[in-house]
Amino acid sequence: MTDKVRVWDGFVRLFHWSLVALIACVWLTADGPKVLHEGLGYVIAGLIAPRVIWGLIGPRHARFWPICAICGRAGNAAIWATIRRAVRWSRRCC
Repeated sequence: MTDKVRVWDGFVRLFHWSLVALIACVWLTADGPKVLHEGLGYVIAGLIAPRVIWGLIGPRHARFWPICAICGRAGNAAIWATIRRAVRWSRRCC
């Protein structure tokens, strides 16, 4: 009997399949109502934000560092530095 080994957690699976469905909806509404098309784009952006956070603090298989060119602490430090710069920039602009 073979046991199933699930590598990615439920949140990552839900994120990926939701992203696939939303991208399909965005593509299908490209010639449709602009409000719906843009709204779906905002939903995608809202979906990506928690995934980025989960990629930094989630379990081992949900993290981004194994797929980065710079792995480990250096990769996480680079990501955090980018986030800090983006927050500083948004405070100046808005």
